[in-house]
Amino acid sequence: MFFSMPAGQLEVRVLNKEYDVVRRTMNQVSGHKIKRPKFSEILKQVQKRRLEPQGTIFVIDFTGDTHASGVPALAREITAVLETATPEDEVVVRLESPGGVVHGYGLATAQLERIKQANVKLTVCIDKVAASGGYMMACVADKVVAAPLAIVGSIGVIAELPNIHKLLNRAGIEYEQIVAGAYKRPLSIFAENTPEGREKYQEQISRTFELFRQHVQKYRSIKDFDKVADGHVFYGQEALGKNLIDMIETSESLISRLTKTNRVVAVKWNEPVNMMQRLGLAASVVTEAVATKLLAITAQEHRFIR
Repeated sequence: MFFSMPAGQLEVRVLNKEYDVVRRTMNQVSGHKIKRPKFSEILKQVQKRRLEPQGTIFVIDFTGDTHASGVPALAREITAVLETATPEDEVVVRLESPGGVVHGYGLATAQLERIKQANVKLTVCIDKVAASGGYMMACVADKVVAAPLAIVGSIGVIAELPNIHKLLNRAGIEYEQIVAGAYKRPLSIFAENTPEGREKYQEQISRTFELFRQHVQKYRSIKDFDKVADGHVFYGQEALGKNLIDMIETSESLISRLTKTNRVVAVKWNEPVNMMQRLGLAASVVTEAVATKLLAITAQEHRFIR
């Protein structure tokens, strides 16, 4: 189902229906007969569910880039879920991110914390990678699930910038920098950097690192924390032993299993696309198709030459 709004489009899909279609199709193909329960058994199940209501599982996908550009959509999706979610429900976030800018992932983490503040259970699934800022988000969850070789951790902070001061000098170019405040810009790309500036910049990075450490410790009880929180990355099975995660399982396995016991609903917010973006997207699709065709022709020619 799609719900169009001036600011974008909310897409809601009941995943139970999709998985049920797959199960019925495979049963028909394999020739297995589905055992139909007796009416009395169905009645007992219905009565039991009335006494023990099954919560809804809301599924949200977040794929993070360096600038955490998906945060606005994530915020909208969480807002939509929290409009109807109750403490009996659960949110499952399929998270994919190598990390990025501190302020962007700080905001993304704050969005997930809204779920906890609403007393709704939060599970984060990591199939490939949730490192640095990605793990900052993941550790907020009540339960973190990861694939066996998913990359997890990288609790650390890095800052890099080039300096072309010597190159400018050789070209005879002077660079002037005027600031108000001794440490407004401790390091510069163009000016000659000083030991004092480097020391101040290191101090800022260290302060950010300490805030990151405190955040992780708030949500996770990690064995040998100082050894784990030093920028190292761990694979899923290793991360389980360090208590960086709680369970080894893929998101597909988890959600497939949940559709057998709960109503599972996927929620996705689509940002509005203007005409120029549509034209750009169409052009990129055409370009990709042409490039693919040329590569196929080239490959055929190479096979012919060999």
